[in-house]
Amino acid sequence: MTIDAKKFTKTKTSLIFTPRELEVMELVARSYLNKEIADVLDISTQTVKNHLSNIYRKIKQSGVKANGYSQRVLATQIYDELNKDGG
Repeated sequence: MTIDAKKFTKTKTSLIFTPRELEVMELVARSYLNKEIADVLDISTQTVKNHLSNIYRKIKQSGVKANGYSQRVLATQIYDELNKDGG
């Protein structure tokens, strides 16, 4: 199964995700748990959940198909695609 993460170009990134959402996505990509993300970013776990909910909603609205992957895996793959080539 593959994810069409290439739909997200570096140009579109700033329009789709806020800087804080990108920080959360980076930590998700590093396999941090919600509590760990909250600690690193000095925010509550509920705020982390809110950011993740917004990220997942935006991914869904973009038309990227999960193809059976969990939302966290999908967010990780999109984050990795956005940051290819030292981006």
